[in-house]
Order: sequence, then structure tokens, then C-alpha cells
Amino acid sequence: MKPAIEVSQLHKTFGRSGQALCGVSLQVNNGEMVALLGASGSGKSTLLRHIAGLITGDSEKACCIRVLGETIQENGRINRGIRRHRGRIGFVFQQFNLVNRLSVIKNVLVGNLSRLPAWRTLLQLFPEDDRRRALQALDRVGILDHAYKRASDLSGGQQQRAAIARTIFQRADIVLADEPIASLDPETSRTIMELLTDLNKWDGVTVVVSLHQIGFALRYCPRTVALRDGHIVYDGPTEALTRNALRELYGSSANELFGDVAEAPVRANGKPNSVFGPRPAASEAALEAQV
Repeated sequence: MKPAIEVSQLHKTFGRSGQALCGVSLQVNNGEMVALLGASGSGKSTLLRHIAGLITGDSEKACCIRVLGETIQENGRINRGIRRHRGRIGFVFQQFNLVNRLSVIKNVLVGNLSRLPAWRTLLQLFPEDDRRRALQALDRVGILDHAYKRASDLSGGQQQRAAIARTIFQRADIVLADEPIASLDPETSRTIMELLTDLNKWDGVTVVVSLHQIGFALRYCPRTVALRDGHIVYDGPTEALTRNALRELYGSSANELFGDVAEAPVRANGKPNSVFGPRPAASEAALEAQV
């Protein structure tokens, strides 16, 4: 089976800002939960955006990115079929990337744009089955009651849940989460990381999440890829990244990665306390009322 993500010799330079990625090569297998760790400016966000086909690498370099066996970009050129490929890649942004004036459910429904005719998108005419699936996705992340509120009326944590619901509705095979907890309080951060972990474990979705605190990586991601100044400086088991190991990799900037994390919810028999489990009857009734 081919890897879910293959990055080969990716270089990216931003004008006067200098080189953001320096010959990065990476493979992520299907079903993995991987943390991209690094201080601010290490290249984490830039790498994720390349994998999603949102930006291109340096054209003069022989780089290639493949996702689920399909070429996303090569030698600085985006694949012509990128819209179709993006339909299999869910992207969770640090600042949520919701349209504030639209309702929460419509923000979820746009996750299916790559599969809908353009005229339906322009008129916001979504099939009834799509609306039902969107409500189910919101139910799974615990914000069904907010489905018809404006996105701007939700808290930061609720907006990030809506963004995750969008990837669930999208039926993404891969979720790329770019600092999804950077602007959230510790308790809400744990909730968001639990949702991503459960999506990985229950649905088999490959998840790559960029983080700047080792505690969250240790608790939720078996594998960590650490970046520094556009280079991969570590790729292996997260548990091996002790404080001493991080100081060797990052020097004085390691202090930024040492944020403490409180205990996560208890897990029974190695399985997550998932909100993605069977829906209780009361929740099903609530869903029917919203359709």
C-alpha cells in the first residue's frame, strides 16, 4: 500500500524572508496520527499548506508531493485536477476559516464543494441528504444545537469544532490541522485534540497536526516530526522526545515547546472516550428536529 503522504525534496523560499523549507522529505502512512512539532517559524504551516496544494514549492527545485497516490504538485506546479484531490484532504486552520456571516451548517456544507455542481454552490442549494449528513457531523462534535446560528456567534472552541465537523462531512481521508489549538484555552485544546484523535481511531483517518507544545504531542500522537528552520531534525516515536532531547535539537528555543498539559479524560481498555460512538436515542430525536 502506498503512503498516505509523500513529500520529496520540498524547497520553499519567501522573497526577502528567506528559505522556509530546505529539501524536506517525509512519508506518512495510512491511519497514522502524526505531530509536526516546532517553534514559531520552523516551517510547520508552510509544509501543511504544500501538502494540501494551497501553495507551491520553488519551481527551480525537483520536488514532488503525492497524497493518496495522486500527485498534488511537482517542480513548483499544481496538478490540474487539484480541486478533485482536495476533496479528500480536510484542512483545519488555526483561525477556523469559517464564513462569519453564514450559519454553522452552511459552513459545514461547503466542505462538499468539490463534489457539487457550480450552480448549486452559487445558489447555496444543498441536497437534503447533504444537510442531514452535515447535522450528523455537528452532532458528532457536540454542537448540533448551534447548527443555525451565525458562525460569528460561536466561541473559538465551538468554531474549531465546526471546522472539524466540516472535514467529517467532507469524508476526508486525510486531515491536516494547522495549529488548531494555538488560540484556545487548555481545556478546549484538550477537547479539540480528543476529537482529532477519535477521528483517527474510529474512522481510520490519517491526521497530521502541527503543534508547538510537546505535552500535547506526547499525549495524542505516537509519532512526531520535529522541524527547525525549515529542516526536519527528528522523525520518530514521540515518547523519545525528552526535555534533554528537545534541548539538544532546539537549544534555547526549546523553552517554547515545554508547555504543561493537564490530564486528558480517562481512557478505558486503550480506547478513547469518543463522541463519535453510537448516537443515543435522545440525540437522534434532536437531529430529526433540526432537519
